[in-house]
Amino acid sequence: MGKNEKGEDLFKEDDLEAATRLFIGHEGQGGGKGDALKAKLQTFKDKLLALHPEIKTAFGSTLPIDLTTPENKDWNQTYFHMTPTVAALTILSKFENDVKNSSSQVVEWCHQQVGKVKIIFNDVAAITSQSTEYTMPGEEITIRAGIGAFSKDAKPNISIDGASVALNPEGVAELKFKAGATGAYSKKVHFTYIKPDGTQGTADKEIKYTVGAPTGVNVSATAVNVLYRGIANPIAITGVGAEKIQASIDNGTLTKKDNAGSFEANPGQGKEATITVAVAGGKTSTVKFPVKRIPDPAPKVGPFGGGTVARNSFVAQAGIRADMGEFVFQGVKFNVSKYTIICSGRGFENTGPKFKVVDGAYFDGDVKGYLDMTKAGSSITIQDIWVEGPDGKRKLEGSMGFSLSN
Repeated sequence: MGKNEKGEDLFKEDDLEAATRLFIGHEGQGGGKGDALKAKLQTFKDKLLALHPEIKTAFGSTLPIDLTTPENKDWNQTYFHMTPTVAALTILSKFENDVKNSSSQVVEWCHQQVGKVKIIFNDVAAITSQSTEYTMPGEEITIRAGIGAFSKDAKPNISIDGASVALNPEGVAELKFKAGATGAYSKKVHFTYIKPDGTQGTADKEIKYTVGAPTGVNVSATAVNVLYRGIANPIAITGVGAEKIQASIDNGTLTKKDNAGSFEANPGQGKEATITVAVAGGKTSTVKFPVKRIPDPAPKVGPFGGGTVARNSFVAQAGIRADMGEFVFQGVKFNVSKYTIICSGRGFENTGPKFKVVDGAYFDGDVKGYLDMTKAGSSITIQDIWVEGPDGKRKLEGSMGFSLSN
């Protein structure tokens, strides 16, 4: 929740009057903003359905934006009369997710209407690659060469480490750069292109290279060229005999794991850590690594992260989980410790929206009861999600919004 410069809450979560004053106004005087909010939601829905007659036919009665109220009660009274501040915030998030889900459904429908595009491979080019950019005497180097066919109509878009790279006349993206400090590095290459059947294709490649050190010592983070707080980061130090290696780190701890050059680094709170390696003869080599927080996991309900989900599939799930996806450290886990859920739309016409703050990751008895009330057309918003991981507790940004279908 919002706090001032002194760390004090800007509002009370259980305040029953703030939402009433803001959206309904003062008793007998009006002046609330609820009517304006409802009008904007209705205008957005009307404009969305007016984009094309077939859109109105397909989504006229199923868009997640539902402004009806139980027994035709006053909209402002239903949602904001004597509603706790924390519940009002959740309701506003619900409306925000309804807008996003409505847009997503219409955009997805439009994409499905796009006709097929025929791609003809109309040019060829010589393609070569090499297996390494760093080698030692006696080590094998592999060079591959061939002819690749491509289509200019495929409209390839290539980025390297997130930056777009222009294509040369041969249709190849080429990036030249100077090597930096010693260590092992990698570049992420992402491709998007039009496939022969007209659909969009994507591909990801990783190019690895090593920068050697004048002392002959090489220091590399085994998993990725970053050190993460809260976990043991494997480090490899090679180039000399293990008995000659004396290594230290200036931010955190560095632990030797074996006599083959394997170490583990546990960085501290700083944004950077320098590993210094001293070898026989008084020579030293230093390598700097950026230090980062473990990235946020993605909240999911079963396999679903939001959008339109079949009702039976959703209510069959046990609760919320924190998914680390393809994070390089596969053993890192986060557990959901708290969340807020609101259920509304179809199935709640006579009761109004159902709201609850839940401790833990599972759907408790109350939540399961709400889910039993849902129907196709119900909306579910899950927000204020807290997780616990190796580096402590944190609140995830954003929320999940679901629109249930048959």
